[in-house]
Amino acid sequence: MQNHIRIVALGNMALGALGIVGAILFMLGFSVAGLASGELAGGIVLGSIGVIGGAFIAVYSLPQFIGGLGLLARKNWARYVLMVTSALSLFGFPIGTILGGYSLWVLTNNDTKMLTSGS
Repeated sequence: MQNHIRIVALGNMALGALGIVGAILFMLGFSVAGLASGELAGGIVLGSIGVIGGAFIAVYSLPQFIGGLGLLARKNWARYVLMVTSALSLFGFPIGTILGGYSLWVLTNNDTKMLTSGS
C-alpha cells in the first residue's frame, strides 16, 4: 500500500503543480490580451477575467499540491484534503477521472488509514 500512497501523492502533486502553472499562464495571457486590445475597457475586462479565472484555478490546485506533500509525509489531514480534491477531479475527464478514482480507492483503504493515523 505504501507504493500506492506514493503514487497518489506524486500524481496529485503533479496535477496540482500543472494547475498552478496553468493559473499563472491564464492570468498572464488574459492580461497581455487586455493590454494588446488597446482599449481601456477591454483591458480592464480581460485583465479581470484573467485574475478571477486564474485565482479560481489556483484555489483548487494549491490544496491538491499541498495535500500531496502532506500525504508523502504521512499526515492524516492530507487524506481528507485529497479526498475532497480527488472527488472534484473525477469531473476532469480523462486524467482527472483516472487519478481521482484511484486516489479515492487508495485513500479510503484501511491500510492507508493505519499508515497515516500516527501524524
